[in-house]
Parts: sequence; C-alpha cells; structure tokens
Amino acid sequence: MSLTFINIRTLSNATRQLIKTSLPGVSLHPTSAFNVHHKRPTICDKCIGCSSFHTSSKNYDLMEFFDDRANWKEKEIKTGRPWNIDELRIKSNEDLHKLWYVLLKERNMLFTMEQIYDDEVLTVPNPERKWKVDESMRNIVEVIQERERAINMLETGETGDPKVRKVMNFLGMIEDRTEKEYLVPKSENPEYQLLHPKFEKWMMKYLKLYNEKQLGEEQQLKKTKRKYQERLKKKFPHLTQEELELGWEQKQEEAKKFSSYNKYD
Repeated sequence: MSLTFINIRTLSNATRQLIKTSLPGVSLHPTSAFNVHHKRPTICDKCIGCSSFHTSSKNYDLMEFFDDRANWKEKEIKTGRPWNIDELRIKSNEDLHKLWYVLLKERNMLFTMEQIYDDEVLTVPNPERKWKVDESMRNIVEVIQERERAINMLETGETGDPKVRKVMNFLGMIEDRTEKEYLVPKSENPEYQLLHPKFEKWMMKYLKLYNEKQLGEEQQLKKTKRKYQERLKKKFPHLTQEELELGWEQKQEEAKKFSSYNKYD
C-alpha cells in the first residue's frame, strides 16, 4: 500500500477526469492532494501517460529569489563545498545544463539577500557562498570548453578557440586582441575606427608615465612577495625555495577567486 500526494491545483479538468476513469482507487479531494490507497500503477491499458504520475517541484514565484524563511534570522548557515572539475567531467551535457541553472538561481538568490541585508544594515551570513557558486559555474564552463576542444580536434585538428594576436592600441600599449569576423571591412567601418583609433605621437608622454607606473607596481609586488616568503620561512624553517614559490602562487590564486564574483552577470 502506498500513499501518493499530487498537487491537483495544477491539473486541468481533462486530467482529473482521466485520473477518475483510469484509476478507480483514487479519491480526489478539494484540498491540494489526492490519495492513492493501492499499489502504484505500472502501465495503464487505456493511456501510457497514466503510468507515471509525479509531482514537480513547487513554484513560489518571486519567492524563488529569496532564501528559505528558516535562514532569515540565522547568523551562520551550513553550506557545502563547490563542485570540482573531476566531479563535473563525469556528468552528461544535460546534467551540466540543469546544474548551471540551479547555480544561477542560487546566485540570484544570494544577490537578492545581500541587497536586503545591506538595506537593513545587517551582516550577510556566510558571504563565501557566492564564491562557491561562482567557482562551480567557472568549473562547468571549463568542462564544456574541454569537450568542445576535443570535438574540434577530432573533426578539424584545431581547438576552435578564437585566435589572439598582439596589437598596439591608440595609447601605444601592446595588448591581446581576440580575432572575430566583421560584416564590414575595418577600413570602411566607422564604428570600428571610433573604437580603435590610431596611435598619435603626442600620446608618447603619457605612455612613458604609464610604463613608469607599471614598473613601480612590479617592484611593489616583488617586495610583497619577498616579505611573504620571509614570514613563511621564519614560521616554517624546513620549507624549500620551491615550496615557498608554491605558497605564493596559491596566495595569488585565492586572491583572484574572491575578486571574481561578477563574472557571469
């Protein structure tokens, strides 16, 4: 014997009539569910569609943008870790597509709750949740790109990624620019010429100032790296130079992760 609850508010009159005729043991109530007091049916003789009635997830309309009411007054919310690449590689494209939208809904909810907490001048519980969602979405994108590259390598022998070349912008700085197709040639495209003007000689003065600033930032970064490694060496004298370099790289990667919340806006 089994007891099945199905929301009848979402069922049409035709569906309710079909349930009454196909499942005599079903008793419909004016409430939000009906009860099945017999074994779960397998395949209906009249209609194959009657074989697998199920309940879809509840829809709360705009309340999907808000966290669960039980967490509104909590100062700490228990959360799991982000999805890593090895776990995502064994999933199908359909599962990755579903997981992407689950993470997207979670991310929208977190941004909504963050705005509410800011308006009320309150502290957001577990703000690292956004970082976990962002890392999971970034890993999904990487897995999809890996599969696209593999397919392109088998079919064409190339990765299929847009080519990147070094160009000089109107400020005289060398930058990476991704190649893409244009309907109108660059020489006859006023929009392209407006966004990519030619370098003028009078900009040389500002280019020297920019290079001087970049050099100062590089020297400051080297100084910060040296002090960080000295602190590690003082705290852990047994560390080798390779381990110190690895510790600095991990510190830089963590700083990049926490600064990439708005990547998928």
